[in-house]
Amino acid sequence: MLNALQPLVASTQNYELVNECEHLRATYSTMLRYMVQGVEDANATSIYAKLVQHAYSLADRANRMIRLQTKTNEKYTITWKYMRKDLSLDNILLSLETHCAALRQLREEPNKRESIQQHDLELHQKAHEDMLTAMFEYVWTSDLWHRSDYEKAQELLNSDDLSNDDKCVFTSAVMLSLMEMFDERKMMYLFDAYLSPTTTLNQRAIVGLILLLRTYDQRIAKFPELTARLSLYLDDPKFIRDAYRVMMQLQHSKITDTVSAKMRDDIIPTILKSTQFKQTKYGIEQIDEYLTQNGENPEWHKQLDEKAESKIHEIAELQMEGADVYMSTFTHMKGYSFFQTMAHWFTPYDPAHPALPTAQQDIANTPSLLSKILKVAPFCDSDKYSFCLMLDNIGGTGRDMLAQNLSSQLEREDMDDPFENMKDYRPKTIDISRNYIYDLYRFFQLYPYHPQFQNPFAKDTPTFTPLGTRCLAPLLQHTDEVVTLAEFLMRKGFYADAIALFETLQPKQREEDADIWQKTGFCHQKNGNLATAFQHYATAFQLKPTSQWTLKHLAQTAYQLQYFTEAEAYYDLLLDDDGDNLRYLIRKINCLMQSEQYDKAIPLLYKATYLDEDNEELQDELAWCHLLAGNTEKAKSTHPRLKKEAATQDAELEKKLLLHASCIMLVDGNMQTAYTLLHQARAFFLPQENGDRLFKKKFIDMARTLKTLGIDIRRSEMLYDAACIGLE
Repeated sequence: MLNALQPLVASTQNYELVNECEHLRATYSTMLRYMVQGVEDANATSIYAKLVQHAYSLADRANRMIRLQTKTNEKYTITWKYMRKDLSLDNILLSLETHCAALRQLREEPNKRESIQQHDLELHQKAHEDMLTAMFEYVWTSDLWHRSDYEKAQELLNSDDLSNDDKCVFTSAVMLSLMEMFDERKMMYLFDAYLSPTTTLNQRAIVGLILLLRTYDQRIAKFPELTARLSLYLDDPKFIRDAYRVMMQLQHSKITDTVSAKMRDDIIPTILKSTQFKQTKYGIEQIDEYLTQNGENPEWHKQLDEKAESKIHEIAELQMEGADVYMSTFTHMKGYSFFQTMAHWFTPYDPAHPALPTAQQDIANTPSLLSKILKVAPFCDSDKYSFCLMLDNIGGTGRDMLAQNLSSQLEREDMDDPFENMKDYRPKTIDISRNYIYDLYRFFQLYPYHPQFQNPFAKDTPTFTPLGTRCLAPLLQHTDEVVTLAEFLMRKGFYADAIALFETLQPKQREEDADIWQKTGFCHQKNGNLATAFQHYATAFQLKPTSQWTLKHLAQTAYQLQYFTEAEAYYDLLLDDDGDNLRYLIRKINCLMQSEQYDKAIPLLYKATYLDEDNEELQDELAWCHLLAGNTEKAKSTHPRLKKEAATQDAELEKKLLLHASCIMLVDGNMQTAYTLLHQARAFFLPQENGDRLFKKKFIDMARTLKTLGIDIRRSEMLYDAACIGLE
């Protein structure tokens, strides 16, 4: 490691780093010399660990310095270059505490004329905001902390004079700094912040810890103090619950693009087609259907309205499970200058923020409907700022119109005051962590300089689970949480990761483990591993033979694997409980036909056509089965196209019907009718892409079948040529 470190440090041309590297090498050489000479040192292990830590830190600092020297156009370098050189955590804390105290006094104890007090308030707000931004940028671009820095950070965290919002911004800055470069003391700060009694703060800390423990999994093992600190948390039931919840929420954010596309391309367009809604410049508004329909029959629009209602329920369900349904709505509201400042993406929502002057006057200081909505809306802080900036942008008239529309809507729904019971509303922990993750997601996707950051939500990043990490591996000992996370991954389509989690449970041949075998079988089936899925379903069925769900999937995978004898037996068991189930009946018929047991299939086909007498496909299968069983007359009398019935609207079905009817007539010796039917079938293939090729493939399959019935292959080929040429 030292051989690679030395040229890296030398390339920085920094005397301090070069000197540190030489001293490190000399210390390690001395240690090795004593070892070779047989000198026993009780502290050798701890000294070695310290040397390794020092080597890693040197490499990080060298890489950072090279970055600052070469990546001159990056946001990180520009911010570091223009950072005030007089800043330190000491004077930052002092300045923030001073401004917070002044603001608190001005708001709580007015002792001046209103105009003077307002002027002083604005001055302190502006100074506080400037210092908060400077603090964020200073911490984000900071080098490794010294012990004094860590102690000052602890002082900041425990300060009663500092606002919780300031501590939240500081914590986010520490997390982003760690994403740029590992720092043991900054990691320790996040562990400290997690112990804060303030939920908004400790949830920022746990989100940062989960992201960083995965990022620096191998590195952390080199720092005994960190691993010892982490081990204490891994014994804490609250930390365990929080860690699993945050991992689930982080993973949910990785499918935000899918949710946004569904909202944009499916849900919203369906709602807008309904007569119950219209789109205004302020969103989607419900309207009186009778006025818009001008006396039209409401039944004409019933289907569209029902679809719209189902989509609204779908939005509600997505929200309930934690999906980010507002990303697509607010994406285009991040172009305000407010979001050019990096710290603003991590600032807790404050309606009195100095960057929101109009919102401060018209919303924060009045008990308006809009202020109530902002208080309880399931928006993240970033989106609340976007909403306020939008309100500021549309002016007082627009705000009044929007508020009036919302009030009118509530009156139509006979709601007195839906916020009356929410006066003391406090967001839950699950909502706080979720909304902070939404803020992070928006930053890494929409911040103007986001391509310069390593995106933890990128699709190619590992799934958020304890798997594959040394740090979080002890979390796998908690069965209930593992099952919950695995089931979540299964529902969201991350089947391989769900399987891996389920397998950590090491299910046994016990009835209580049947569900685990079911779920792993389902994940394997979804992943296309049918043979493994079949084995898992078989085990689950053996442990719990009363499960119809397992039996159904066992039969299905057996059929897909072409284990037709086994599949038939499983469908028999299903039919024992539900003898008229058409789907099971058809699958059993297919198994029998694949096994060439046509005589057994025919009675079942008669039953199927009785259960669904208008189903032409079943009638076709019955005729085809008669043909394969050697009864051409029965095939002729039962086939729907040979009974002179009209063509169906289903082109795919019509192709099959005409091909089989042609085949039956060819076996019967009626070449004219066979030709006519085959020529008609070809006409259905031609409009589609590669129609002739597909028609030929279907014919080849048919010709092979005819050969088993004693029809000369040349005769079939000549009929095909006639159908292609088209005889007058």
